[in-house]
Amino acid sequence: MDWFSTPLSLAAFRYNASLMAQHGGPIERLAARPFSLMAGTKTFEAFAYLRTELIPKEGLDAAPVFLGPAYGTGTSTQRTTAIQIAISEALERWAGLSTTQAEPICSTHGFAAFPGITSRSPRQAALLEVIERFCIAEFLVGQRGAVLVARRTDRAEVEYFRIHSPHDFFVIFARARDASNIYTYGFAARRTLGQACQHALLELTRNQQHLLRARQILDTDSTVTYFYEKKLIYFSSGEGAQRLDRFLSGFQSSEFTARSVPNLKIDEAIRGPWSKWTNVWRCSFGDELTHSIMLDPEYCLF
Repeated sequence: MDWFSTPLSLAAFRYNASLMAQHGGPIERLAARPFSLMAGTKTFEAFAYLRTELIPKEGLDAAPVFLGPAYGTGTSTQRTTAIQIAISEALERWAGLSTTQAEPICSTHGFAAFPGITSRSPRQAALLEVIERFCIAEFLVGQRGAVLVARRTDRAEVEYFRIHSPHDFFVIFARARDASNIYTYGFAARRTLGQACQHALLELTRNQQHLLRARQILDTDSTVTYFYEKKLIYFSSGEGAQRLDRFLSGFQSSEFTARSVPNLKIDEAIRGPWSKWTNVWRCSFGDELTHSIMLDPEYCLF
């Protein structure tokens, strides 16, 4: 969860030394480093590592090769805030994987964590995530349209497509192409177009850095089995990029059309041992399409 338009954060009080493994908490270690968005904005990227024994075996489907083992990441112009966001994401994943391990798909999709005053403080982020993924999943199977709302060139050409969605939400599918014809992607749903494009750019920039690391460490003997990494590589060039380019060209609309989403089947606080430090909320439409598209190597959603 990124902390846009959020209620009052109590992270300075709730995220204390008791979080760390040496004090019996869930976080094994924390790390942070400088990070630059494509537009040149100087920020910090932070990482939070959970104790391995806290992750249900259903959540350890395949080991990442180049993404790294951090279960929480955060980005902010302030180093402390970036670390707090990374901690929230790690706790969210702990709650999500623990909650869904008995369900058909063990996933953190639709979960959000925020150390606010009330249990509902993370709800907006959880709702935005399920709207984002549902709308993009339907778009990728041809059930929703999209309109190109912006194109910019900084260090790469970036296109922002707005997916047809409820009128008061902005669901963005962003695609960048660099000078070497390498493609990367970012997704976001927010309440304003500016926020949605900014967050999609952030996700896209992270994926660019993942691909750069992949080119540095992968060789012909490396085997990538983690679905996120496989999709990043497949859709970055060659057949995958060409397929997606043809699809985007065929499904663009001339104007935006508001489209509804289903009613929520799950909309509730998720309580557990993580509640000592943060609030976790879960939203779900109960649909199978979103999960199947996210796991299917033929579709660019991860």
